[in-house]
Amino acid sequence: STSAQGIAVSQSRFHGGHGCESAGAAPSMFDRRSINLTAIDLFLRSKDREEVENIAERMCRRAEHKQGTKSFNLSNLKKDVGACGLPVDDSLGRSKEHKVKLVTGLILRLRNEANSGVVDRPLGYGFCALIKKYESSIAEGMQQLLDEINGHDTEEPVAVTKKVPREADDKSAAEDDGSPVFSGLSAGHSGPAGVIIENLDDAEALITTSESDPYGFNEQRASQAKECLDKAIAECEKLRNSAQRNDLLARHRNMGLRLQKIEQQKGEIVQKKVEELFNKANIAMKLFPDCPKPEEIKEVEDLLEEARLELKELFANNYDTLRAGLCCRHRKLNEELQKKINSSETKSEGELLMEEYGDFEKNYSLKSGFLEDRFKKCDQSDLPKFRDVTEDLKGFYENSLRTAEPLRDKMIGKQGYENECHDLTVLIDKMRKLINTLEEIVNRVKQDNR
Repeated sequence: STSAQGIAVSQSRFHGGHGCESAGAAPSMFDRRSINLTAIDLFLRSKDREEVENIAERMCRRAEHKQGTKSFNLSNLKKDVGACGLPVDDSLGRSKEHKVKLVTGLILRLRNEANSGVVDRPLGYGFCALIKKYESSIAEGMQQLLDEINGHDTEEPVAVTKKVPREADDKSAAEDDGSPVFSGLSAGHSGPAGVIIENLDDAEALITTSESDPYGFNEQRASQAKECLDKAIAECEKLRNSAQRNDLLARHRNMGLRLQKIEQQKGEIVQKKVEELFNKANIAMKLFPDCPKPEEIKEVEDLLEEARLELKELFANNYDTLRAGLCCRHRKLNEELQKKINSSETKSEGELLMEEYGDFEKNYSLKSGFLEDRFKKCDQSDLPKFRDVTEDLKGFYENSLRTAEPLRDKMIGKQGYENECHDLTVLIDKMRKLINTLEEIVNRVKQDNR
């Protein structure tokens, strides 16, 4: 048989609260990555309130000393605690004692949750997430707790450095009487159990963070969590100790359910956001005038684009039905918008043509009336003045002709513009005749002045 030479093995078993098998051996060492809920529970289960308060005080003292009060203040502490889904007492003040009270309360709740025997451990999962949060305001305080767990030698998992035959180790596990087994070392130190625990811890950290922010649960985070759970379940088959395997499988199932719940919450949040965007777009289109402005069209386009980006967040397979329904509505709204755009483009051409005609008609009526009246009243004996007035009227007709002819040409053959087209044709013929008449008058006036 092969031997595990020089490798620390954590196989201590606890029966009815008795100590570890190998007295005097060095305790297992935990860091932020390898720490697990079992180790924390084991450390806290025998602590009374006064001992917990002392632990919290040492944690706070170290955080304040090493991180400074700018980082380790009550406001930041509350934010970090709340971000991990842990309860925060908003009635606390700002003094140093209040930070100690907050940490004390957390640890006491955690201890009580462990002693209750419940399978679902929301406080425990959140607390582990806070420990693993390197940049938190109480990071050094959590390191203090880790140091104390590592230095705890009562009912602590042990490290055996002597040669241990692998087969003997497996046999011992198989012959166990079914009592819970604590494997506290990292994956590299404790075989399949360590691999399982490490992967479950990693998945738990991702899941706990996402439970406080389901909307931030993206495809990458989901993939990482599922990969960790898959690795853990694959290793479970290698465990011979049924009690240990059942405990870890129960934890695996619990996290799978939590993961499903997060995905469900994420789907509900995205669905609500997308439907709100759809409703806004729909209302905006209903309020469109016959000829919507470019900015009004862009507003709806932006709403539908935002909805499209939100739909990309529905990545999991269990979103298929929801995604299909929302995508179908998104497509219909886009089609409706395109119809509105096409319709407005047709109407805008007609509106523009009528606006151009109206402007010409109004301008012509005002100026022609004034210039024609001035021409009629002008004394022909005052030749210079009469020549100027005649030239002004002739120039006006020529300019009007240059506007009326292309406008009439745009209307030719278009349904609904027959009357305007006819009126322009009559006016054009009239102006041409008047231009010729006025040109003759101007020429005659010039000859008379020679």
